Amino acid sequence: MTFLVTWRGKVRPEWIDVNGHVNSTHYNTIVYEAQIRHTAHLGMGDPYVYTSGLGKMVVEQHFHYQRELRETDEISVRSWVLGVDAKRIHVAHQVIRDADGEIAATVEQLDLSVDLSTRRVTPFPADVRARMDELVTHELPDSLSVLGVPRFATRP
Repeated sequence: MTFLVTWRGKVRPEWIDVNGHVNSTHYNTIVYEAQIRHTAHLGMGDPYVYTSGLGKMVVEQHFHYQRELRETDEISVRSWVLGVDAKRIHVAHQVIRDADGEIAATVEQLDLSVDLSTRRVTPFPADVRARMDELVTHELPDSLSVLGVPRFATRP
C-alpha cells in the first residue's frame, strides 16, 4: 500500500502566529487528528480501546517542517505504516498544501501497544498485528527521505 489520506481541512485563523504562518503547535493538532483516523483504519480506534482495554501511545515523534502554511490554505495528511513488530508501530505522516501539492511537513512517529489497566507495554492482539502487517509500506517514497528513515526499516 502506498498511503492513506487521513485528514483534510483548512488552516484556521487562530492557528496563525505573529509570523503570519501556522504555528508549530498546530501542526501537532493536524497530525494528531490524522493519527486518530489512521489508528481507526488500523482497527485500533475507540471501539478497540473500550472492548480490549488496550491502546497505543506515542513515545517518539520527529517533525521536519518544509514549507509554510498560511491562513485559508487547504491541506491534507497522507499516512503510512513503515513497520510493525509485536509491540511497536512505526508510522509517517505528510502534511500537504493541496493547492500545489507541496509538502509542508513530514512527521515520523513510534507508538507502543499498551495495556491501559496496567499502563505497561504489551503485544498487539494477533488480528490487529496481522492487519498492520498487511498495511506496511515496503517501498519508501523518496519524499520521506527527509526523515532519514533507512529503506531497510520498511522491510518485514
